[in-house]
Amino acid sequence: MKNLKKWLAVLAAFGIVLLLAGCPTGNGPQPGNIVPDQNDPNNQNNPSNSGTPSTNQQYTVTFRLPAEADLMSGPGGGGFYSESTVNNGERVSRPVDPNVAGFIFENWYADSNYTTLFDFNTPISGNTDVYAKMRRGVKVTFDANDSTANFEADQAAGYRGGRTLVKTIEIGGTVTRPANTPLRGGYAFMGWYSDQVCSDGNEFDFNTTLNSDKTIYAKWVVGHLVTFETNGGSAIDSRIVSDRATTATPNEPTKDGYNFDGWYSDRDFTRPFSFTTPIRSSITIYAKWKLAPLTVGNGLVVINADSANNISAMYACDHEVTMEEFKNVFSDFSYSRGKEKRPFDKGCLYTAIAYCNKLSLMEGKDPCYTVSQVSNWQNIAYNAIPTTDNEWTNITYDSYANGYRLPTKEEWIYLAKGGENYTYSGSENWRDVGWFSGNSGGNTHDVKTKAANRYGIYDMSGNLGEIVWTWNVDHQVWSFGGDYNHTYQGISSYSGIEYQARPRSEATFRVVLNKPE
Repeated sequence: MKNLKKWLAVLAAFGIVLLLAGCPTGNGPQPGNIVPDQNDPNNQNNPSNSGTPSTNQQYTVTFRLPAEADLMSGPGGGGFYSESTVNNGERVSRPVDPNVAGFIFENWYADSNYTTLFDFNTPISGNTDVYAKMRRGVKVTFDANDSTANFEADQAAGYRGGRTLVKTIEIGGTVTRPANTPLRGGYAFMGWYSDQVCSDGNEFDFNTTLNSDKTIYAKWVVGHLVTFETNGGSAIDSRIVSDRATTATPNEPTKDGYNFDGWYSDRDFTRPFSFTTPIRSSITIYAKWKLAPLTVGNGLVVINADSANNISAMYACDHEVTMEEFKNVFSDFSYSRGKEKRPFDKGCLYTAIAYCNKLSLMEGKDPCYTVSQVSNWQNIAYNAIPTTDNEWTNITYDSYANGYRLPTKEEWIYLAKGGENYTYSGSENWRDVGWFSGNSGGNTHDVKTKAANRYGIYDMSGNLGEIVWTWNVDHQVWSFGGDYNHTYQGISSYSGIEYQARPRSEATFRVVLNKPE
């Protein structure tokens, strides 16, 4: 009996051992499990990580600046710039390029020796450093030169405002003048100087090449600066005015072909300036102009009566209406810079009539045209002129009025021939007198750049076709002379096309006046 109990105890102990051997203890390797490599903290060599990356793992991408451009002390290999946390296998976004005074940013690199550009399309699979390559530049500081003077914020240029404005340029380069000048209450800004006391004769020359860091200082004088913008007229010197004082009315400026039309507080000429106004800050005052009446020898040529051809005596403009001239009549019209002397290229019967009538009233002449839908030609805006057909109806023409008008079809052909019988206006050689597809380069050109005909009239062959006065129940109008897109055959003195009244980019016009008896 004792032996039986002894054997049962042995069997029970052996069973417990077997049971314990089949249970994981957590203290060592277990069947079916992999031991993590202690030298592989990211567990990248773990066979269970092969295939699809774990979306739970995140890595830090640190963007660093070179040590000499350090903005803020950071761990290892140059200054800290920014960092991003990225999921395993995802891409990191490119940060905003660093802007460090005195340095010019080139690009982001994958190594601190700048041998390999960092590829922002590469999936991130571990903690990563990215290095900014920057080269030395010249730090230029514009100092407002007073504790109360400040630059206004310029969000477009990334400048928050303050006493100084800093620019970095290439070594040996030049710095551009700041777009905005600093402000100082009760003082007028007088320019930028190389020394802080702003000595006479030491104004900074913006053509100077700079090879080392430079500080440029603002000069101030007590009072307010009053500047006169004459818009192409004769110059008028700026002046300093004491706070709340008035400024004297200057002599009227002059401008060829224009009459002075007053001083204004804004460049759009909506607020006339009064010289009794107390000056409380630096200001610019703008000169407004109006076209001077054309005089014989200044854009107008005399055409004598020719009864045989049924032509009355007239003054004819020697050129097509230009962009600049049209703008001076319709202030809401706009055109691209550099096209001032090119012919107005939105021509139609409606724009021509509106221009003639409004210009006539501006010069105290009687309008030649009447339109039932228009009662106030003096104030009509360019944007109010119709752009589709059949909008202005019942147009009548007063042949005795002394205002500006279009030549009739017969008058235009007479002017184009110039008393001669050439195929083109002024010559048998189209290249001498006309802009057409063979020499225009696909563009209009400044008026009066080709030869004139014998009457002294330009551009009646090519450049732009010219609208003449005709009117019928179908609202058809005629354009003569061809344009810069026509072949040379299409710019003869006799060529004309018929079309609707709406604006055409190939059409312009010129004006004539009845010659007084």
